[in-house]
Amino acid sequence: MFLSASGPIQWMDNGMFLSNANAGDLFSKSSDDLSHPFFHFISVLISRIFGNYALSYFNAFLLIPLSYLIFKLCLNLGTDKKLALICAASSLLIHSIFWISTKVEVYLLNTLLLVWIFYIYYQLILDKNKKVSLNLFFIGLLTGLAACTHQITFIVLLPLYIHSLYIYRSKLIFCIPGFLIGIFSAYPGIFNEIEDGMSAFEIGRVFFTGHKNHVANSGFESKFLKFSSIITEKNSVLILIFSLIGTQIAGLLFFPKTIKKRLLYLSGLLNFLFAVSYNVNDRFTFFLTGAVFSTILGCIWLYQKTSKYNLVLASAFISPILLISAYILTSTNIVKLPEHKAPLPYRNDIKYFMVPYLKDNSAELFVNDYEKIVPKNQNVICDWTPTWALISAQAIGKFEDRKVIDCQEKISENISTLYLVRLNYCENLQKDFNLQKEKIGYKLEKREANEKINVKDLLK
Repeated sequence: MFLSASGPIQWMDNGMFLSNANAGDLFSKSSDDLSHPFFHFISVLISRIFGNYALSYFNAFLLIPLSYLIFKLCLNLGTDKKLALICAASSLLIHSIFWISTKVEVYLLNTLLLVWIFYIYYQLILDKNKKVSLNLFFIGLLTGLAACTHQITFIVLLPLYIHSLYIYRSKLIFCIPGFLIGIFSAYPGIFNEIEDGMSAFEIGRVFFTGHKNHVANSGFESKFLKFSSIITEKNSVLILIFSLIGTQIAGLLFFPKTIKKRLLYLSGLLNFLFAVSYNVNDRFTFFLTGAVFSTILGCIWLYQKTSKYNLVLASAFISPILLISAYILTSTNIVKLPEHKAPLPYRNDIKYFMVPYLKDNSAELFVNDYEKIVPKNQNVICDWTPTWALISAQAIGKFEDRKVIDCQEKISENISTLYLVRLNYCENLQKDFNLQKEKIGYKLEKREANEKINVKDLLK
């Protein structure tokens, strides 16, 4: 996974996190759904001490403690050490887990914290003599940290908290002070929202969904629980299904008998249902913790059926072998898979999304060549995905002295020349500029109002 990491120049959100870590304050200034304050805090800390090159390997490093916690969690479920090791190894090879480990993203840190919570909770159940109050406080603390990493925390932990309420009742109150300490990284953003006049309800709504009352069509509320999108957005759903190739499908299909396994099953199922019905293109990135739990249960189920360690271990390699084989078939044109309607320079989307086991540094290749095309002191305009590749490059001293403008921004009337990465998502520019094709994208020159251009002809 260290060899597969994409490096300090990355596309879209991944590039945004790299850029924010380099330029931002330790504490996020807002509490909206994209702030991820604890991840922001950690990433800024790493960037300041070690730099963005080290930050680009942070998620790969997290696989070490994650595998250890999965190993310990499996022992708490009653497996022997050999099967627990196989469960940990199988979890690391899950498509979504491996993909996130090669990028700068919030989800792997969130998964680590959630697995840790389940481990502590199961330790608490196993050992009745442990200090219940102290352990519940620590569970609350980790819950706060996980919530400030990603909101999916509340979905995954719902079965555990319902069970703990039934078992510990009033003692569950010890989670509250731990939680309030755990969300320390969110307080500056919350205070800023209060100063802006937002109510507690509005702050909560912004945190969970991104909806702002004064901004039209803001947030993601309209994208939640859209099961109809499973049919209409088959490609993004298929990428999520990659994380179920192997024993994890059995872990998701077969309802276990013991309460501890059932808690894992229900958490994994809720995670899957939320992710598969969340109508965004990268829905597969929301299915990490559930995929880990399904893999654990699937490996245990397969061993109970066969009593063969080697078979369970071999099942861990089904996903990498199938996905790499499928990629080889598509790259040799033996099999044709659907491609993105708006391809990015140097990025093979099939390899990028389907085969995280092979290194992708397309964003770096794009920046290196685009730097030769765009002169210094020029303006570049592009959509969200390449924007953050260019800005993350600037964070490490590349593509300097060039201003990057988002397509949705209003362009100053004083700007007569622009460089455009791709026309897709920026079609509105055709009204005011002539487009000259470059090796990558276009050079735009402001034109007179009476000039016309046929963009469809240009794209042929």
